Amino acid sequence: MLSLVLLAVSIGLLIKCAVDDRREYLLFKTLAGTADRQQIYRLWLFKGLVLFGLFGVAQLAMLGRLPALFVLPAEFAPIAAMIRARIGALDLSADHLIGSGISFGTGVAITMIVAIRTGKSIGAGDFDALRPRNRAELGWGALLSLNAGIGEELFFRLVLPLLFTDLAGDPLLGFALATIAFGLAHAYQGVVGVLTTGLIGAFLAFVYLATGNLFIVVAIHAAIDLNALVLQPWLMLRFGRPRKVA
Repeated sequence: MLSLVLLAVSIGLLIKCAVDDRREYLLFKTLAGTADRQQIYRLWLFKGLVLFGLFGVAQLAMLGRLPALFVLPAEFAPIAAMIRARIGALDLSADHLIGSGISFGTGVAITMIVAIRTGKSIGAGDFDALRPRNRAELGWGALLSLNAGIGEELFFRLVLPLLFTDLAGDPLLGFALATIAFGLAHAYQGVVGVLTTGLIGAFLAFVYLATGNLFIVVAIHAAIDLNALVLQPWLMLRFGRPRKVA
C-alpha cells in the first residue's frame, strides 16, 4: 500500500514538473539578460534537489530501504544476473577495448570542434538555449550537472524501478517504465530530446544493473551533463564565436 501511495505521488509530481519545465523553458529561451537566466537556473537547481534528491531519499527511508543506496536490491537480482551473464559472453579483449576507446574519443573530439566552429553545441533535441553563455552561468551549469547526476540517478535508477517492481513483481518492467518516465521528464527538449534521453536512461540502467553500483551511474550521468553544460560552453567561450549577453 505504501509503495502504491509513493508511486502515485511520484508520478503526479513528475507530471507537474514536466508541465512546469516546458513553460519555464519557453520563457527561458526568451531571456537575454544573464541575471534573469541565472534566476531560472537557481529555480531548476532547487526543484531538482527537492524532487529527485531529498524526496527520493525520504521515500527510501519510509520504505526502510536506505541500504539500497549502497547494495543492489534483491528484487533486481534476477535481471542483474541475466545482464552479467550476457556481458560475460562479450569480447572484452584489450584490442577491443582500445578500439572502442579510440572511437569514443574521436566522437567527443568531433563534437568539440563543431561546437567551437559553429558556436552551437551538439546535443539532444531542443537544448542549446540551456547552455551557459558566460563564466557566471558556467557555475550554475556545474551545479545543475552534479545535482542531476546525483538526484536523477537516485530517483530514476533506484526509487522508481523499486516502486514499480514492488507493485508489478517484475524488475524488467519496473526499469522499462522508469526509463520511459526518465525520457518523458525531458519533454521540454522536444521529441528528439525525449527519445535520446530515454536511450541514455536505458544505458544507465544497464550499467547500474551490470555493476550493482549506483555511484558509478551517478558519475557517468554527471560527466555527460558536465560535458554539455560546462565543457562545451567553456570551449565556445574560450575559442568559439562570442555571444552577446546582457
